[in-house]
Amino acid sequence: MPTEATLTAAFAATPEALKLEYALTNVSQAGLYVIDVSVQVSGGGATVQTGIPRVELSPDRVVFLLMKLRQLDPMRSYAAPPNAYAALLPPGQTRRVSAQLPLPLIPANLPPSKEVQEILVNRVSLIIGVVPVPATPAVEQEIGGVKLWRLPAASWRQQRELRFDAAVANVRVLVNK
Repeated sequence: MPTEATLTAAFAATPEALKLEYALTNVSQAGLYVIDVSVQVSGGGATVQTGIPRVELSPDRVVFLLMKLRQLDPMRSYAAPPNAYAALLPPGQTRRVSAQLPLPLIPANLPPSKEVQEILVNRVSLIIGVVPVPATPAVEQEIGGVKLWRLPAASWRQQRELRFDAAVANVRVLVNK
């Protein structure tokens, strides 16, 4: 499979936060939709967040920072399918993002429990999804003053995942006791 983009990243854990900086460069001849944005809706309106991943912890204690499309559960019924938003990265350009995640990290795949504890994890994997522009129809939108592209729910089929693995000392994560 040809490489459409390159991903580099740097991480630093402080007592308060996991700092994340990444650069994604489009090396293809076509634009790429980058799945690193999310829309947060509140009573005050909608805001766009960039570079804030879904956190998951693997059984072998790797923290996964996920910014990618997920397949919809075929057993669920939706009045309207969830929207997937992306930023457009033109050919030859680089997208640079800095973000912070408060520590301890709380994995989205942490089963509910009243008893949790903190552990230290030393491996982090950043995974960002990209979708080639010609592969999916998208609709341009402006949300909270930010230009985004709304992708069809089935765009996960055309998604390519870019991964960056790193050793990062002392990342605090909550787990069940």
